[in-house]
Amino acid sequence: MLTPAFELRQDNSFLIIEIKAPYSKISDAEIYFHDEDFKFYSKPYYLRLNLPGKVIENGNESAKYETDNGTFVINMPKQYPGEVFTGLDLLTKLLAPNPKPSTSTPLIEVVGNEEAGLTAGDAPDEEFDWQVEQTPWTADDEASLLQGSTRKYGFDRQRTGVIARVKEELPDIVDIVDPEHKSVRIAREERLAMEAEHFSDEHYLADLYEPAAVEGILAYTAPWSNLASRLNDPAAGDAPFQFTEDEKTKMRNLPRKEYLLDKQTEASLLLGLVDILFAYAYNVRVTEGDNNVESGWTVSKLSATLSWFEEFWSLEQTVRSCVRRSLVYPLHRHWALSRAVLTDVGQILRLGPRYVLRCLLDVHTMFNKHDSRYVLNDLYVTDYAVWVQSVKHKVLHSLADALKQVKVHKEDVGLDLSELESGALLAVQEASADTSVSVNAIEASMGALCISNPLATALDPQFSGPADAKPASAGAQKQTDVTTDSSSTDSDDSSSSCSSDSTGCSDSTLDSDDELDHTDSDDEESDSESDGVDQCLLFVKDPEPEKRR
Repeated sequence: MLTPAFELRQDNSFLIIEIKAPYSKISDAEIYFHDEDFKFYSKPYYLRLNLPGKVIENGNESAKYETDNGTFVINMPKQYPGEVFTGLDLLTKLLAPNPKPSTSTPLIEVVGNEEAGLTAGDAPDEEFDWQVEQTPWTADDEASLLQGSTRKYGFDRQRTGVIARVKEELPDIVDIVDPEHKSVRIAREERLAMEAEHFSDEHYLADLYEPAAVEGILAYTAPWSNLASRLNDPAAGDAPFQFTEDEKTKMRNLPRKEYLLDKQTEASLLLGLVDILFAYAYNVRVTEGDNNVESGWTVSKLSATLSWFEEFWSLEQTVRSCVRRSLVYPLHRHWALSRAVLTDVGQILRLGPRYVLRCLLDVHTMFNKHDSRYVLNDLYVTDYAVWVQSVKHKVLHSLADALKQVKVHKEDVGLDLSELESGALLAVQEASADTSVSVNAIEASMGALCISNPLATALDPQFSGPADAKPASAGAQKQTDVTTDSSSTDSDDSSSSCSSDSTGCSDSTLDSDDELDHTDSDDEESDSESDGVDQCLLFVKDPEPEKRR
């Protein structure tokens, strides 16, 4: 049987279901609804839903078939008109069967249920204490995870042996080696050692002192930021966004599962959710919402839950791991960027399970497009996407509030960031001081030079040079006399003089090369006349005298 595409909506009096069944036989269609149960059958389609509220048959119900698009439209009266049904677009939750209390004698009786914190009526409403360790880790806990020398991992520790079967074909899918025979404590020690080994001082400092690329990433406005600003907007209603058709299809394809979790396990799963959402939010911010071929690697690498099968038991521990890995592996490694991503995670959690589901569906798509990371969907992401639809909004809101209160400092991540930055700052200051000394030495050396141009000295009446430049001025005066005398010769002599020289001769002035020759000659005379007087001459040589002639 096929599960048809469907969509639910409501008004004050009716719950309306639209079922797309273009290949059904209308005359054979059967529809049943009572309280929270709804069934539809029309070969080859079958649909059973667990409604979020009660409906009744009171004579006002109706159903029609739209031939244009092959859709059944069914109007069911609400038992309590005006009641608002929530979660109408959480299709996987609607498809899951509603567990009914059994009237038969249970085969296993749980003794001391209240003490274990598993009372059905109390457990969902209890608040989690996110600020402290849920339970201290003991040797007995390690032994319980290695039952029969095989550790269980994945969502709610449901899987084992998966990595052992695929490690030869998919060796790079996770960082942890042989997880079936490795306790959580030993795996954590290996993870921290590998992170310390891969941390690059140069890369971190380069992003710190050259933050141009990171500044653009920090300025990016993530899609959840705009939605978060609409949470208190009455016009936005209960759903500030709508799922796309592609997302609805993915939800219908998710398995129908129920999860029986104690409070401790649920808390650990929520912390793992924070870890996965941090990796996802980092990728969205860095790629500015446009996933690329590296997106799957980024999410799986930054999440210790996905790459090391880590199990967190406190929110501080989770945040430290997220920030630490974001400074070790990705392209952009900046403390401010990690803090911004933590803020993003808080905004996502405040949007409730619907938006968290959207993020998980996006991660699911990334991993499905990769040759090996689809295994992570089977281990974690698929179950998270199904389970989060049953998590109450106030639980995620409480987690977001606790996340906002977590204060992580650079000393907490164990990478010696403060010492590294202090050493780098000292090196920069020393380099700046050395540069200043060098510049001052050069300026002092240049100031000691005496630059004298004899011709310019003679021609510029405003020139006031040093005393030792007077002989050069006398030589310049002699040069002026020579020039005047040569210009007073008759025209015939000038013609013969021009004929013996190169082209470009002038009656009134000399070209630059001739002027430089006269200056050189007169400088020699000036040197002979100013014997014993120190001078500093600047000679300017034309690089292409022949070309200019």
